[in-house]
Formats: sequence, structure tokens, C-alpha cells
Amino acid sequence: MMRTLRALLCGALVASGFLSMAQSPVGFKYQAVLRDAFGNPMPSQSVDVQIAVLGTAPGNPAIYTETHSVTTNEHGLFTLEMGRGVSSDDSDTLLCPICFSSFEVSLDIGNTGVFTSMGTEEFLSVPFALHAGSSGDVPEGTEVGQVMHWDGEAWVSDTGLYVLDRRLGIGTTEPGAPLGVVVDSFGTALRLLLSDQPGNDQGWEFGRVHEPGDAHFGAITFSESASGVSIPRLTIADSTGYVGIGTIVPEAPLEIAADSSNGSAIILRRGITASKSFTNWVVLSHRGTTPDGLLITDSLSEPGRIFFIADSTGRVGIGTEDPPAALSITSRDRLKTYFETGDIPTESNFGITTDSTGFGIGQGAPDALVSRLFIADSTGNVGIGTDAPTRKLEVADLNHDGRLDLALRNTASVGNQGWAMGHIHDQSVSERDGTFSLLEHTDLGPEERLHVLPVTGNVGIGPPVASAKLHVSRPASDPDAVVSLAEGTGIAVFGPITDNVAFDHQGIQARHGEYIGPTLDLQTATLNVQRLGGDVLIHGGSPDPLEQVAITSDGRLGIGTTTPTAPVTVASRELQYASYKHPTGAGGDMYMEALPTGGLSFGEDTVGGVARSLVIGPGLGYVGIGTATPAERLHVHGALVVGGSTSFSPPDGTFRYRSGQFEGKAEGHWVQLSGPFKRTSTNVAYFDTLSGPRVGIGDSAPQAALHVKAKSLNASVPFEAEAVRIENTASSAGPG
Repeated sequence: MMRTLRALLCGALVASGFLSMAQSPVGFKYQAVLRDAFGNPMPSQSVDVQIAVLGTAPGNPAIYTETHSVTTNEHGLFTLEMGRGVSSDDSDTLLCPICFSSFEVSLDIGNTGVFTSMGTEEFLSVPFALHAGSSGDVPEGTEVGQVMHWDGEAWVSDTGLYVLDRRLGIGTTEPGAPLGVVVDSFGTALRLLLSDQPGNDQGWEFGRVHEPGDAHFGAITFSESASGVSIPRLTIADSTGYVGIGTIVPEAPLEIAADSSNGSAIILRRGITASKSFTNWVVLSHRGTTPDGLLITDSLSEPGRIFFIADSTGRVGIGTEDPPAALSITSRDRLKTYFETGDIPTESNFGITTDSTGFGIGQGAPDALVSRLFIADSTGNVGIGTDAPTRKLEVADLNHDGRLDLALRNTASVGNQGWAMGHIHDQSVSERDGTFSLLEHTDLGPEERLHVLPVTGNVGIGPPVASAKLHVSRPASDPDAVVSLAEGTGIAVFGPITDNVAFDHQGIQARHGEYIGPTLDLQTATLNVQRLGGDVLIHGGSPDPLEQVAITSDGRLGIGTTTPTAPVTVASRELQYASYKHPTGAGGDMYMEALPTGGLSFGEDTVGGVARSLVIGPGLGYVGIGTATPAERLHVHGALVVGGSTSFSPPDGTFRYRSGQFEGKAEGHWVQLSGPFKRTSTNVAYFDTLSGPRVGIGDSAPQAALHVKAKSLNASVPFEAEAVRIENTASSAGPG
């Protein structure tokens, strides 16, 4: 079982001091004891040791790394020589003692390929000291920290190179940084020549504008030099820190002057590949084309991927150098723009697409966008939720057992929460599946105001399912459901508010109204049917005309017929044509009916049946009064009253036939009109036509042509005993 291991470094830097390359190898020796986690030495243990020399730059990066495979002795000790191990770095790095200050040791026990750091240690003395024992040969006048060099015969000092506290000064004895450089009289601090040939000055210079009074005094420059001419390529302004590339007067934190030959300002290379042998990315200020602007492309000769900002307009082009709008994108890819939220799933990301089919906005992953808005290229049709709209505006979505709504809301209104048009999916009520619905959003929720059913096209206002082409309803419990002479009543109203026709479930009412102040006063009005003409047909759908009623445009009424030939024409399979109900119910009902044998009768409904009061017989048209079988033009069964009275005590002027005699009533007495005529049973006046023309006055059996019998022999009554008096009323002489 493996235990945790650690190494206790116990002796380092066995060889100390400077060694010259001619006399000593580039390296130093290192020893350590390998111990386990409990501090016990680990004898005869194979181990891979990695030593990394750390530089003096910030963060102390490794500047040289070397690996050794060693085996400890019986005391756990191992020894190695730095500079003779396996490394891909240049061992000459170890000849620059001012370039490193410490080293890191890492171990791999068991050949796992993974090294574990054992810690970092500082160098206790400079390795390979160059003839430290020859310090007596230092020339006189050598300054502290001054670096000497061997000229082949002796050590000589250079007044311009100093080392102080592991800092290198060039031209200064007090470098304020790991490297301090004092510029020459031309302001040059560093010159890199392209060739070591005598007289060659082509290369690069790093310096500072040093002449007081110069407008660019203090600026750091990196210039290209040739033939004694220095051209600044990079400038850092002294007062602002602005960086200029191609200009010594940067007016922004970074200003780049493009190449005058091809317009390139920034070139980013990924190297030359088999598929592309041109520059990968180029930033251009212009290409000599119109319009000029800032161009980012992947090729100078044939721009492919392009980002362009036009100079004069500020328009941005992606994939095009001539944007016609503020932002123009040209690409063969359907997905032109993709917006990622970054903190939520890709289903909430949005993309803009364009191709030959149209323009769209989708949601979701780039390769699985769900269409949210689409405008078809050929038709201009707009789709919401569909990328194949067949109408100018088509909205589609999947909403089981619910509505797909298109809402409208004016936020300035406080009357409700707006309106919505919906397409309904309803599995519970099959008739409503696919219904179009118009809803009002109230404070209590959505309320349906109108719907249109699929297949039938029935329109409903009020009911949940329209049962006719137009079905308008109102709850029966609603007090305004019944038409009245009040505004807002009824189920449906047609016409202006002052002259309209109102409907309810009970009937139709024409209304006329006038405003009295703010109040509308409604009254009943005439209902005009077929105002422009034409017949009115009731029960016109019946195949039997006897079940129909017609009012023709010329004012005729047909009952049981649609072709009335008189102002009123009645046809019926029933004998009884019409009945007249007594308004108070006190008398019997009257009827008009056809007789089984033909003809027409008018009668009264009695307990025993219909008492026919008037009969018009068929054929000759005989009229019977009191008889159903008239034998003459006028056949009266019973009394005939002249004077129009229907009293049971006949008045004067009544004719009757009784006991084989015709009688007429005059002055309250019945007078026989055939046989002996007499006024009363007391024979006040009598006319006998059987025995001969005799007249009896006071005697019913006259014995002579004129037979007068006195009423009384009472002499006390004046003129009572007189039988006959003849008097001329013109005479005043006496009573005659």
C-alpha cells in the first residue's frame, strides 16, 4: 500500500561560485534525502526528479526545466547534476545569473507521469562564478556593480553596463527596475540591426523623444530605421499615455494609421494553412473603394468574412462593403443573427433568419429554431408561430383544451382589460372544437361575447353553442330580456334608438321614442312588414296550403290558401270556419261553419250542440233563419221581428206564424193576418173573411156587413153606451 511521500531537501548547491564556460560545464550539483510522510529515509527508491529554474519576472515563471531519473542509496540520499538531465530548454539560460533567483523541485515516485511539487528554494550563491578568485585583476577605477568583459588579454570595464541588487543598468548605475536604460544623444535606448555587416543601420530602434521643447517630448517610440532615417512605427505619448501606431501624435487611447498602399491597419495571423495561404484577419481604414470606412476582413485580395463601417454614413455592413442601411448583413447562411442570454437555456435565445423564403425571428437552439415571427418573401404574408403563412396575417400555436388568442388593449381605457380574438380547441364540447371566439377581458376574467362555430358557420351572441346561423340570447333571469318600453330591453334591437324594432323570446315590438331632456320616452309604434311590397306568408314551409296563411300585397287575406280571391278567403278541411268568443263568457260562443250537405251556417254553441241561427243553402242560395234546410229564398223558423229588437217580449211590428195563423203585433196586441183577423182574444176588432166581408166591432161574430156592439150600458159614463159616433172635428158645435 502506497504511503504519502515527501522529500526533505538537505544539501543544495554543492558547487558554488562563477565558472567560465571554457573551464566549467554549464550546470551545478544538487543533493537531497528522500523521506516518507513520517520523516523516515527511503533507501533504494527509484524516483524521477524535475527541477525548474524560476525567473525574476513577475510571477516567477520557469525559464529552464530539467528531469533526472535517480535511485536513493541506503540512507535515502540521491545526487544529480543540474545541466546534465533531460530538457528541451537551452542550458545557456543558466549563464545569466541575474535572470533567475530560485528553483522548484518536483518528484514522481512510481513512474506515474505526474510530478508533485516539493517546494521552492532560493539560490544561496551564484552558480558557475566566473573566476571569483581572480578579483585581484580588476582594473583600477572600476565602479561598484560595473560589469567587465574579457578582451582576449585582460578584463576591462565598460562604463555603460552595471549590475546592482540583481538589476541591470545600461548607461546608469542606479537602475530603477530589473532593466534600466539611459538613451543616447539621439534618444535611442535600444537598436536591433538586421545584419552585423559594417555600415548597416537597417533595423529597429526603441527610444524616447528627449529634446526639450519638442512637441512630443517624453514620448516613447519604436521606430524602423534605414539609411539614417528613423520612421516611428509605435508611439506612447508622455502626458496622456495614448498609443499611436503609424502616427507620433495619437489623439485617442489607441490610434492606428493604415498602410497607404493597401489600407491595412491591423493584421492578425493564424499562420498559413493548407486551405488558406492568405492573411487570416485584416483591419482596414479603406480599400480605395467607395465608400471608404473601417473594414475587417479575412483577405486583402478577396474579402470573405467582412465587418465594415462606412466613413460618411456610419452604416455597418456584415458580409458587405456597401451597406444600404444602418445595419446590413449579407450571408449565405440562413441564420443571420443570434442573441444568447447566457444565463438561461438556449430555448430562450433568439435568432434572425433570412433566405429566399423570407425573413424570420426564431427562438431556441441555432439548429432547432422555433418560428416566432415570419414574413414570406414572395407574398409578404406575416406568420406568428408559423414559417408558412398563407394569409396576410396568420397566427399559429399549440394550445390543448384552450384558446389561441390575439389580444388588443388600449392601456388608456379603464373600462376593461381589452379584447381578444381566439381559436378554440375544446374536446369536452365537440361542437366548439375549432370555434372562433371574441372575448372581453374584464376584472373577473375573460368573457365570451361572440363565437362562430366551424363547419356550420353558426354565429352566437350570448349562448355557449349557436344553434342557428345567427343565435342571439340573453339569460331568462335577466330582467331586461323581455322587450318593454325602456331602453336596453329585449334580446335584439334593429334600427336607431328612437325608431326601432325590438325582439325577445316572446315576440316583436315596434317602438318610437323621443328624448325629454336626457330621458328617452319610448312608445309603441306601427310594425311595418313588407314595406316595399310582396306577400306575407305564415307557415310557408308547410307542403299543405290548408296549413298556411297569406296576406297578399293587394290587401287580401287567405286562410288555408295562398291565393285568396276575395278580401278574405278561407279554406279548411274542418267544417267550422270561424268562432266568436263572448268577451265576458256570459253568452254562448258563435260559430261560422260549412254544412255537411253544403252551404254556410252561423250559429250559437249551446248545451245540446250548435243552434244554427242563419243558414245559406247550396245551389239556389236559399236563406234559412232558425232552420238548417231553407225551402225558399228566405225561410224563417220562428218569429220575425221588424225593428231589430231581440227581446223575448216582442215589440210592435213583430210577425209570427202560430197555430196555422200569421199574426202581427200592433199596439201591444197580436192581429191575425189570415182567416179571421182579430186584435185580441176579447174580440175588440174582428174581420171575418170566411162568411163574407163582415166587420165586427165589439163582436167576434158580426151578423151584418157592419155589426157594432157597445162596450157598456153604463149611463153614468158619458158616451159609454154609444155604439157609433160620427164627428167632424172641424166643427165646434158639439161632439157629433
